Amino acid sequence: MADAHDPFAATRQFDLKPAFEFSDGDDDDVSVGWRVHAGQTRWTDGGFDELLTSVAEERAGPTLWMSEATGSIFAPYDGGVDLFLAKPEEVASLKAKYRDWLSSHPEGL
Repeated sequence: MADAHDPFAATRQFDLKPAFEFSDGDDDDVSVGWRVHAGQTRWTDGGFDELLTSVAEERAGPTLWMSEATGSIFAPYDGGVDLFLAKPEEVASLKAKYRDWLSSHPEGL
């Protein structure tokens, strides 16, 4: 059973399975290993609110959703969310629609 200090306790209820592993660096002294777990789910309004809150409050490990249909990725974190969209026109449309939500930084950071 996961305890309160387990960053993946918040995702245990989704029955994720090991998918693959990778390392994010070439130098073994600073390389970080990642274990990716995945599973299919259907997005529902309010269905992931508790998990999203856990991610925002840094009580959950890195978590993302990927659309099987479009390849778009939704990646929440403690300071907001990142969206990785498959088509440039989708990016432009969402930037226009949610202009007030975007950072004022010139690079959008």
